[in-house]
Amino acid sequence: MSFIRKPVLHLSAAMLALSILGLGASAAEQAQSPDDALSTYTIGDRLKISFFEELDLPGGGETASAAVRTLYHRIDLTAEYSVAADGTVDLPRLGRLVLAGRTSEEVREELLARYEERMGRAGDAHIAIVERQPVYVVGPVRQPGAFRFTEGMVAIQAIALAGGTEGGRDRLDPLVRARQETERSDQGSTKLAGLLARHAYLEAEQDGRTPVAPPDLVNLIGPTEADRLIAAEMRAGATASSARQSEIRAYESTIAAAEREVASVEESAVRISREIDARLTMIGHATQPDPRLTDKQTVGRLRSEIASLELQRQQLQGEIQKISQAIARDAAARDRIRLDHGAATARELIAIAGEILATKQSVVSAEGLAGSIYGALGPAGSEISDIEIVRSTRAGPVTFAGTETTALRPGDVVRIRQAGSDMGLPRTGSVVQ
Repeated sequence: MSFIRKPVLHLSAAMLALSILGLGASAAEQAQSPDDALSTYTIGDRLKISFFEELDLPGGGETASAAVRTLYHRIDLTAEYSVAADGTVDLPRLGRLVLAGRTSEEVREELLARYEERMGRAGDAHIAIVERQPVYVVGPVRQPGAFRFTEGMVAIQAIALAGGTEGGRDRLDPLVRARQETERSDQGSTKLAGLLARHAYLEAEQDGRTPVAPPDLVNLIGPTEADRLIAAEMRAGATASSARQSEIRAYESTIAAAEREVASVEESAVRISREIDARLTMIGHATQPDPRLTDKQTVGRLRSEIASLELQRQQLQGEIQKISQAIARDAAARDRIRLDHGAATARELIAIAGEILATKQSVVSAEGLAGSIYGALGPAGSEISDIEIVRSTRAGPVTFAGTETTALRPGDVVRIRQAGSDMGLPRTGSVVQ
């Protein structure tokens, strides 16, 4: 399957000026650093921080001094906190802590260290994001305003949420649509790669062979990435197979133990049958043609013993039947695991084949639409009116030039500038007072 080559994005004039002149470089670089990913906290985030303290409670150990270590909820410290403009939160008894620009793991490690230092006991903490600031879009768009921030949001998505530009014939509208279709194509391609890898793995498992990357997958993402996806499917499949085989082995172990028990009970039943036969033979010897010569006392005792042995043999036969039924149930459960897996694999292959076809059609459609729009826009179609991002940092708000693919953070203001007009806005890279 061929994919349309997307136009290379160009730096806006403002961004080029920033790069050449170095205006506000430190602020802009800080605002665009990798630490601005969703994995970090930002100014304005509302967080719920829950604290737990380790306690040693008397337990039911072997000695009187045995204790059970447990955690109890420190509701006096647990609360919702907002990241202030200086990037910090003020925690009761723990002091002020910097959160902005730091990952949850970094913050948690410092929280636990500070908790143990101030409280004298080990503890635990959980940080949950309750609310994040929206992103704002201003300028010549149809619906300027605030929009909910989502993971991975870029500037062009925020502009699209604002309805594009006010003028229906403005170049921004078709460009937004083209970017949306390009994103749909990229998302479809990512999904398609996963489906192709999954289908290749399941087919190989069904046929009892080692999976290899199919040509469609290699053409889509290249041999290295294709092999990586196949390897990931194999690891996931190995984990599931290990759990499945472990369950099967547990049934087989139970069946083997039951079969040994059946063999032992059958041996006992055979031994009892021999004892019964032996007593019948003894009765025959004790019985004479002349009833007066028969040892009636011996015959009576032997017949009583035979009756007792016969009762034991019947009990053993009942036990054998009961164990055999359990063996049959376990064998059926074991076989059902294998059959269910085979049937589930066949069903999943059919479903994935349908998804692959639908996803391919969606990708081709998105690529076609994006290509048509880019073609209609011409060489300049890949450029958009200037975009500026206003972002809050610990040093204060900064303004820097952005592109359609600039990653946004909660609270960012995306400002559209009409080409050739500075709209009276601050110079790119300057600090907004």
